[in-house]
Amino acid sequence: HRKEATLSELLQVRVALAPLSCRVGIEMVKVIGLTTVGETIRLNPSKLPLALSEEGREKLRPIRVLGVVASDGPTRVLRFCLMAYQESDDVFRNAFVDVSYVASSSNRPEDRLLAASQKDYTSEVLKAAVDVIYISKSETIPNELDAKRRALFAGFNNRVGGDDIAAVGALDKIYSFRAEFSGFILSLVDSAPSEIAVASLRNVNALARWNALRTTDASLILSIGWLQVDNHVPSAPFKVAIRPDTSIKQTLDVHDGGESEPSPLLVIALAFAPKH
Repeated sequence: HRKEATLSELLQVRVALAPLSCRVGIEMVKVIGLTTVGETIRLNPSKLPLALSEEGREKLRPIRVLGVVASDGPTRVLRFCLMAYQESDDVFRNAFVDVSYVASSSNRPEDRLLAASQKDYTSEVLKAAVDVIYISKSETIPNELDAKRRALFAGFNNRVGGDDIAAVGALDKIYSFRAEFSGFILSLVDSAPSEIAVASLRNVNALARWNALRTTDASLILSIGWLQVDNHVPSAPFKVAIRPDTSIKQTLDVHDGGESEPSPLLVIALAFAPKH
C-alpha cells in the first residue's frame, strides 16, 4: 500500500525545450518542484537537433535556459530566462545531433523530430534558437546568479525604473515594528456625561514586519494578556460584563504541580501576500 503523496511530490512539473510527446522532449526532460522559491533547473538548447551552422552551434553551446521558481503573490510561478554557463555539463554530449539517445524504429532523417499531436514545432523552436543567437551577439548574456536575481525580481522592472535588477536588493528595505504596553484603561461616557463602562487591557503587545518592495509576506501580530469590561450602569444585574475565566488556569496549575507560563487571552495574527 502506497502512502499518500506529499505536497512536494504533487507540486512537480516536467520541463523540456521540445514537446514531451516527441523523442527529443523525452531525452531533454527535467523535473522541478514548485514548493521552494529559488529552486532552479538548466536546459541546454544546443542539444536540440536543429539545422544550424557550426558558428551558430558554437554561439548556442555556452547558453542555457534557466528556470527559476518565483513568487507571484500567493502563487508559485516558473520563470525562464537566458544565462551564460561557463562550465561544461555536456560531457556526454551527443556528437551526432541527428541521432537520438533513445532507440526508436523511426529515426530516419526525414521524420519530424519535434512533432507532437499532429503538429510540428520545428519552425518555432528553430526561430527561438536563432533569436537567442542574435541576442548573444548584440548583448551580454548574464551569468547564473544575475539571471536568477532577474527572474526573482521580474515583477519589479517597471516599478524600479532601471535596467539593472541587481540594484533592486539595495533599494529594498525591511521594516520591523514592535510595541509592548503594560496596560490600558478605557472609560466609556454617555452624553450626561456619566461613566457607563470601563474596559481594562493588560500586557498588550504588537509586532509587525514587512519590506519596502513587498516581495515577501507582511505579518502583523497583536496579543492581549487580559481583557475586562466593567458595567457601571446603575442597578445593572452584572457588574462585570466581560472577563477571562481564571478557573481553567487554576485547574491547569494544579495538574502541572505549579504555576504555568502566562499565555495571552487573545492573539490576532494577520499575513498579507506580496504584491503581484
